[in-house]
Amino acid sequence: MMFYLGLKALISGILIAAASTVAKRYPGFGALIASLPLVSVLGMIWLWSEKPDAENMAAHAGATPRFLRHDAVVAVAALIMRMDEHWQRWLEDDKQITITHGIIGTDPAEHAISRVPGAARFSVEIRADDYATLMAFHDLLLAEAHNVAGERGVTFGFDDAIINRPAPMDGRWIARLEELCADAGVAQMRLASGAGHDAAVFAHAGVPTAMLFIRNAHGSHNPEEHMDIADFMLATRVLASALLAAGQ
Repeated sequence: MMFYLGLKALISGILIAAASTVAKRYPGFGALIASLPLVSVLGMIWLWSEKPDAENMAAHAGATPRFLRHDAVVAVAALIMRMDEHWQRWLEDDKQITITHGIIGTDPAEHAISRVPGAARFSVEIRADDYATLMAFHDLLLAEAHNVAGERGVTFGFDDAIINRPAPMDGRWIARLEELCADAGVAQMRLASGAGHDAAVFAHAGVPTAMLFIRNAHGSHNPEEHMDIADFMLATRVLASALLAAGQ
């Protein structure tokens, strides 16, 4: 490594010394040589000879026209928007599924305002109420990534998927809870939960399982969420009635 570094410094020095010598005898010709971007050309030659990772090659924002760019962030954005459109269509087809990209970014050690990003990292989380739907949407993601890669001149690399099989709830218990809610005059709706719950462990173990969700204001998992205690007590009574009815 040190020998190669010294060789590059020696060659660069010889070229600069040669240009200086020529300039002493032929000022006009020397000025022409001095105006050439020798250092830049040498730098590109060294980069090419060392064959850097082409997938991570960035470009300068002001010197790279659109048709020559392989913008990693734009490619990721294109994939995300395509999957969002698919998500909407799948929901319209009554397929219960969610897709989330909670992490996205470029390397803080390299990114800059004027640098076309050569690499970007992002996360994909898909949740569905059945295994077939989950895997079908995952396959669709891979297919769209392939399409975007071809159109944008980039590559996508995915880690091995971490798969947690969905846990369908028991239909009889769901019907029982719905009936009790109706008897109590409680408006209710079926909701396919994409969140992870302890109930899934029981469902996978073969225990008949269902869940009651209680409405709360301002969403979930944030400091502003709020549940009325009256709603909590009402759900508790419905659950108790369901357990008592099951025991009869």
